[in-house]
Amino acid sequence: MTEILIIDPVVVAELAARQRGAAHQLRALREAIDVGTVAAGLPGSQAAQAAGPLAEVAAAALSDIAHRIDALAQANTAAAQTITLADEDYARRIHQVLERNEHG
Repeated sequence: MTEILIIDPVVVAELAARQRGAAHQLRALREAIDVGTVAAGLPGSQAAQAAGPLAEVAAAALSDIAHRIDALAQANTAAAQTITLADEDYARRIHQVLERNEHG
């Protein structure tokens, strides 16, 4: 027996919205990284010297992850719209067939 995949476009659209929110939060976190504060707390230490490059790597990683989450959100938004259109088209065609059967 073939399995049937049932997709609720509203749920997919809500997922996309949550994904966009997560990407926004990651970008805010990226902006909150303050290398100067870390380095100031550890003057002259190896940790202070490493803080700059590590913060840059962390910021780049957060940007990359946010970008990927945005791409997923866009794909899910498009999927939700496509599913909705397909469902509406299918329903319209069923109604047309039923109307033809009633009148013909």
